[in-house]
Amino acid sequence: MIKEQEVQSVFKTQIEPVPTSEISPTRDRETIHPDQLMDGPILSGDQDFEMTYEGVELVNDPKSIALETLYTLQLFLDNLIGLCARILEENELTVKEASYQRLLEGIDTVMESILTARTVLRIGIHPQVNLLEADLLSILKDLLDAAQEGNTEYQEELIRTHLPQNLREWRHEGIPEMIRCRDS
Repeated sequence: MIKEQEVQSVFKTQIEPVPTSEISPTRDRETIHPDQLMDGPILSGDQDFEMTYEGVELVNDPKSIALETLYTLQLFLDNLIGLCARILEENELTVKEASYQRLLEGIDTVMESILTARTVLRIGIHPQVNLLEADLLSILKDLLDAAQEGNTEYQEELIRTHLPQNLREWRHEGIPEMIRCRDS
């Protein structure tokens, strides 16, 4: 697994700041196109895109990327479980709604990643994973219905009990099972 510091050191630019008195408008337009600002280092046409940086391994195998994604999702699920608890503790409505939106977006990210990993790893019908998916979809539907009906009591119960339990099951059973299935 690549450490964040290694990634940051690879992508740091080695450009020294130029005093504004030395910048000429024509020089800037000649060396960098506005569309390239914030896109990272500018590569000339003769550089190879397959180059590797010292200490960083580039992964080209889709199965390896899918497995790395599943391992990362386990950590991400811990964050979502914690977010469920924080939503219940929030007192300010706008902060609570923002956290709730982040939770839903996080669940969407998890499910998209799981579906992609299932496809890449060719994990077909798997009873445990299918049951967890169905349970999560049911919880999300109930959350939507409760929100539309204004039933905050049931919504909080789902966020307090059912959703974190499902996310824990994904974390400790579903994803590890998917990782084990990769070889079959």
